[in-house]
Amino acid sequence: AVLAHPRPSLHALSMEIPAHWFEVHANALPRAALYLWHGFAASTRKTYSTGQKSYIDFCHLNRSVLTEPGHYLPAPDRAIIEWVSSLEDWALQPKTIKGYLSTVCSLHIDEGLSFDACKSRTVCRVICSIKHYHGKHKHNPKQPIMLNILQKLTSVAGNLSNPSEAFLDVAFKTA
Repeated sequence: AVLAHPRPSLHALSMEIPAHWFEVHANALPRAALYLWHGFAASTRKTYSTGQKSYIDFCHLNRSVLTEPGHYLPAPDRAIIEWVSSLEDWALQPKTIKGYLSTVCSLHIDEGLSFDACKSRTVCRVICSIKHYHGKHKHNPKQPIMLNILQKLTSVAGNLSNPSEAFLDVAFKTA
């Protein structure tokens, strides 16, 4: 048998939701607005805040990209393109830039606004250009320790008078 738990009241679930949330989603029923808020875990909202803060800070520093002074939402195409271009200055990889762009999309959803920049061919081209211009992220994969290398390492005795080096020597020889 499946045990049914009592459903929490709308009031209990909405206690941690910011007051403006229900105003932004006034066209939705309170329960729908509640579930829109709880669509993300608190940790996800915190993670998303990094990308969102980056976009908002960029707009505050570069007011000329905004179509209306002080209004960063809805995000003008120029603001998104300039912001995405600036993210490379912080050595962010294209994958991270795409993630940041998704957080701004989420910010629009939170405010009940549409947002098409994620699908913009211009924005996609800027991100692809960053990747091509600077090359792919260099990585140094770990190589397996081959028997001949291990034999060379263990053939030389370390300084056994130093406890740290003695432990390292033992570790090499027992690997």
